[in-house]
Order: sequence, then C-alpha cells, then structure tokens
Amino acid sequence: LKCTPALQVDGVEHAWSAGDAAEATKHAPGAHVHITVEGTAGDELQVSVHNSPATTTTTQLPASGFGLLGIAERITLAGGKLSHHPTPDDGYVLTAQLPWPNHDHEERS
Repeated sequence: LKCTPALQVDGVEHAWSAGDAAEATKHAPGAHVHITVEGTAGDELQVSVHNSPATTTTTQLPASGFGLLGIAERITLAGGKLSHHPTPDDGYVLTAQLPWPNHDHEERS
C-alpha cells in the first residue's frame, strides 16, 4: 500500500490504513479497495476504507487473529472512534475518526 501524500497523526492513521487494506485483502480477495482521507488540522481526521465484494475465494495472507479488534484498539488508544459495517453492494466499509491536533498553531502560541 502506498499512501501519497503520507499524512500522520502521531503515525496512527497510516498504520491503520495499511492494516485495514491488508484486512480487506484477506477477507475480500480480489476486491477493489478505496481509501479516503479527509480532515482539518485542529479538528479531526476521518479515514474510510471501502472494499468491493470479493472476486475470488482464496488468499495467501496469514491470519493474525486480531483484525477488527486490533484496529479498534489502536484507534481508541489514539483517542478516536471506529465504525464498520457491510455496504449495500456486498462490500464493507470501515471509518476511523481521529483527533488531529494543530501543532503549527500550538507552536506559534
């Protein structure tokens, strides 16, 4: 997974996006994965990962056993919230909302 530009809120959202794309690959092999990053410094960052339905039934990636639980724990530890649900097109969407401090503003104060 390549994220350009690489946004960081204490490094959490990048790790979560890569982890969630890996989860989509494991649970929906062959699916298209769309990652959306939106937000404003000083407010919050929202990262959404939507995958289309699987196109095949085999996967080569090993299961960690922590999937959604691990993602939810990392988001919660960063002060955020995670929501996830199936979509009407038989895909799946996960959305993380994370606090995004405005460090530039804090440095000027």
